[in-house]
Formats: sequence, C-alpha cells, structure tokens
Amino acid sequence: MDPLTKPPPPSNNPGHAFGLKNFSPAPVESNTMSTETTDRQQVKVKEFMQLLPLTLAVAGLPDAGEGKYFNEGQMENRAATLKLAYKVARGIILDIAK
Repeated sequence: MDPLTKPPPPSNNPGHAFGLKNFSPAPVESNTMSTETTDRQQVKVKEFMQLLPLTLAVAGLPDAGEGKYFNEGQMENRAATLKLAYKVARGIILDIAK
C-alpha cells in the first residue's frame, strides 16, 4: 500500500470484517424485567388472591384432617383441580360483570 494513499474508512457494519455485507446483530435483551411486566404480574397475583375464596369453594376439596398429610400425587391432583377451579371462578366473575 502506498503511504500516501488513505486506507478505506472503517465500516459501520460489524459483519464486514467477516465478509458479511448485510449483517445486523440481534438486539440484546435486558436481564431485568421491565416495570410493565412486573406491574402486570402484580395485578395477576392480586386478582388470584382476591378470587381464592371463590376458587376454593368451586374446587370443593376436602381438608386433609388433623394429623393426616397428602402425598405428592394427591398434591399434584389438588393443584390441577385448583387451576381449573380458578379458571371457572374467574369466568363466573366475568359473567357477573357483564
């Protein structure tokens, strides 16, 4: 290269050095939750807690009784029942609000 000749200006394309003409890197996502996501999550938790008495009533699950405990399979079944009961309870409230 002639010392009087200027080298070409550096490319703004980060892939240029590797022969990639139209390279654009993927956007970097932040590791922190946005306040919008956090606010939405808090609203959902509050809604769940407000519907919990109705959810438990709809589920109709019996208590374990004093000195008795549920095994893992029983707890999983009860959790699935509560999830379904929550959907039903939420639907009841939405129907009433119409």
